[in-house]
Amino acid sequence: MGFGLKLVRSTGMDGFTGNQESFPIQPSNTSPIFTGDLVQLDGGWIVEASGAEDNADFSVLGVFQGCRYVDSNGDFVYRSFWDGGANRENIEAYVGQPDGAMFLIKGAPDTDYTQSAIGSRFGVVYNAGSTVYGDSRVTLAASPASTGPLLVHRLHRTPNNGFDTDGPVFEVSIARKQGHPALA
Repeated sequence: MGFGLKLVRSTGMDGFTGNQESFPIQPSNTSPIFTGDLVQLDGGWIVEASGAEDNADFSVLGVFQGCRYVDSNGDFVYRSFWDGGANRENIEAYVGQPDGAMFLIKGAPDTDYTQSAIGSRFGVVYNAGSTVYGDSRVTLAASPASTGPLLVHRLHRTPNNGFDTDGPVFEVSIARKQGHPALA
């Protein structure tokens, strides 16, 4: 089981929270989004970037970090995930967009990664997130994708983590191209 994308380091004094922006979620969106999921804009609304493995247009905006909305009682509610519930207004997603950030992501179970994964681009495999903890269960795809949104930099330096480990942990960055709206 994966744990989504977890920030391991970023550049600059603002860190992760200083590079976090809010974007709207369509009230009719019933698809859950969990902390650590890649997200993108679709028609001006935040959605899970579930097509990230074939993401040739680099439309990944950042990493979901929770949301805020007004519930049917008129109360502000802050959550670590969007559950797609009804009768909510003013829904804002918090999206981390730290420039130069490195994230941890677990490799897919039962996959034989090799040294050639380093420096390659990969997509992600979406698994249902945790509604108890609100975190993602996304893992690294099993094979490289030339248009995948994640660039693998290295195996994470942790005891007992290696290519021969079931579901090794990698350090990745979000691959972006010059002129991407997230960098403007």
